[in-house]
Amino acid sequence: MEIRYIKHGDIPIKHFASDGARGAVIALHGFGGSKESAAIELLAKRLCPLGIDVAAPDWEAHGERGRDFSRLSVDGCISDLRAAEGFVRENISENIGVFSTSFGGYIALLRAEQDSAAYRRVVLRVPAVDMANSMINAARLSDPSASAEKARSDGYFTLRMAEEFHVPYRLYEELSARSCVRRCPAWSGDKMIVIYAENDELVSRADTEEFLRLNDIPSKMITGTGHRMMAPEKLSEALDAAAEFLGGIV
Repeated sequence: MEIRYIKHGDIPIKHFASDGARGAVIALHGFGGSKESAAIELLAKRLCPLGIDVAAPDWEAHGERGRDFSRLSVDGCISDLRAAEGFVRENISENIGVFSTSFGGYIALLRAEQDSAAYRRVVLRVPAVDMANSMINAARLSDPSASAEKARSDGYFTLRMAEEFHVPYRLYEELSARSCVRRCPAWSGDKMIVIYAENDELVSRADTEEFLRLNDIPSKMITGTGHRMMAPEKLSEALDAAAEFLGGIV
């Protein structure tokens, strides 16, 4: 496996290259993360020996693209994902899968709704199916009084992850208008799998299970863990399941 850093237009991409790719997976990080995600690299170590490259872009306001969350939008992220698809098709393979985490899963769902034929297989790991609700949950981890009403008054949510940053209330309104806890024919069938956490503190388990019920998507629950799957054995369990499913793109 060779790691290459490239830029496709304005989008930085970390490319984990196999020896003779027969397929490729676009790996989408979560909110506040980046293409340097340890989980993405561990997944690439599982997929590259199968002849599957991994391409991980940075969302706007993440990683190399700074922290100006006023520039972040749902449609902008979908556009970024489409650009990453273009890079993969032009430079790696037409056989494309997606591995997505949290906010990345939310964007992957919206993109799949636009074009159900875009990907051969999609793994949604702890997908933020109601991203607006997940934003409130994230804010409450450091401030139990956080609420949509307070954020509307302040003009932003304060989130504390590896660092503290402010997310405009305007983005919350966008997310509220586009929840994925609903039925969508493009999401049903055998091309998707959801891997979720039993004790997720950011994504409501009730939301996840309602989403699964409405769309009849296969799933795997990782027991005894939270959103970030911090214990190595829990993350490995999730990534092993993801790699097995994504291996079917070739």
